[in-house]
Amino acid sequence: MRCRASRCRWACWAWACWVATSRARWPRPARTIEGVRTFDGPGGWHAFLAATRVLILMAPLTPATENLVDADALARLQPGGWLINVARGALVVDADLLSALERGQLSGATLDVFRREPLAAEHPFWTHPRIRITPHVSAPTRIAESAAQVAGKVLAMERGQRPSGWVDRARGY
Repeated sequence: MRCRASRCRWACWAWACWVATSRARWPRPARTIEGVRTFDGPGGWHAFLAATRVLILMAPLTPATENLVDADALARLQPGGWLINVARGALVVDADLLSALERGQLSGATLDVFRREPLAAEHPFWTHPRIRITPHVSAPTRIAESAAQVAGKVLAMERGQRPSGWVDRARGY
């Protein structure tokens, strides 16, 4: 199997995990963050995974990140680790996650997103004792704050400015 570390070197911008009481991150682009152990480059992905007990996925889905968390990546996590995916379902290979759970490599997973949504009624994630499924709601919508945010973006565009949250199509997110 080909290592994806070099393929995703510049694609993953917000991988985060907590290792015991310290924080670790595999940022994009490489940088130093006070109080946080960072990893980067081709070898950084594997080193990051080896240092990770709880892997929290917060990365965009791009050609470089699709199927990034596969059997190889899951096997590199600390034994008994936990996977939390709040990003995109296609970052994780479903069958490889199920296998890692069955083998005891992972203690469990919390999934807020899935490769295909809505998750089919017969999908094994629903009945797996080590998988927690959340309802894909990161926060309730607050109407007043949302309206103010939309209005601010419209005003920025009217002034010829780029609004916050602009998607860079070349990067894919």
